[in-house]
Amino acid sequence: MSHYPAHVIPAVLSSLMEPESLGQILCALCYGVERDEVTRVRVILEGLRQTPRWRINVAMLDTFQEAAGRRAWLACGAEGSF
Repeated sequence: MSHYPAHVIPAVLSSLMEPESLGQILCALCYGVERDEVTRVRVILEGLRQTPRWRINVAMLDTFQEAAGRRAWLACGAEGSF
């Protein structure tokens, strides 16, 4: 994901979005927050939240993956529900 501009990543990944791949992406984004890439992670998460089937994919995540996504979302200073 580091090879693409942050605003392009959701468009690239939207056709591949399923719970398992979303979970891996969220874990990677959580790691990105730990590396101080907060602005980049926030842009990616905001874009991913606009993809089709976002809510259903999040509902199918396991507890660890959902927690990673929630941590990344909150660490970016984002407000509202994940």
